[in-house]
Amino acid sequence: MIVDPRYKPFRWWWIEDALSSEMLGWLLRQDADPIALDSRRAATNDERTWITSGPVARYFDSEETRSNFGELTGCDFSQGKTRIELCSDYADEIQLDTHIDIKEKLMTYQIYLEGDAWSGTDLYEEQDGQPITRVPFYKNCGWLVVDKRESWHGLERRPLTKPRKSLIVNYVIGDWSDTEQLV
Repeated sequence: MIVDPRYKPFRWWWIEDALSSEMLGWLLRQDADPIALDSRRAATNDERTWITSGPVARYFDSEETRSNFGELTGCDFSQGKTRIELCSDYADEIQLDTHIDIKEKLMTYQIYLEGDAWSGTDLYEEQDGQPITRVPFYKNCGWLVVDKRESWHGLERRPLTKPRKSLIVNYVIGDWSDTEQLV
């Protein structure tokens, strides 16, 4: 894993070689329910695909992995519950409204698996601003964020020629009522 901290427009980490070849191969063999991503991911909760078992779930739910992310970010993930989503976003054009993640998410880590090179996540300084940067969409690379006060992100409307497949890993706290989403 190669980690590069970034500070514009907020603190985030670019990560290359995010998954072992075993985990990447396993994920690419999994089917995710395709979701027509248009504005809000939460609007499609009933259609989303959760990874609750298998090698990827065991890896991200392990104490060692939590500790490694803690050393990287300076955050304590030991009490968080592991939530992993396998995304397969599609549409002629996709869009995700600019947002910050809810306070119950201690960490958001998105790993790109398959998709168009231009379909990476846009990062903003403010909710109504223009994108400051677009995270490159490279297979087995991704971005991680822990600060929910300023980490505005989304997708400017753009065309897709193939599904945008990625993995989103969160450690969540509090009274998480959707327990079927958890490892």
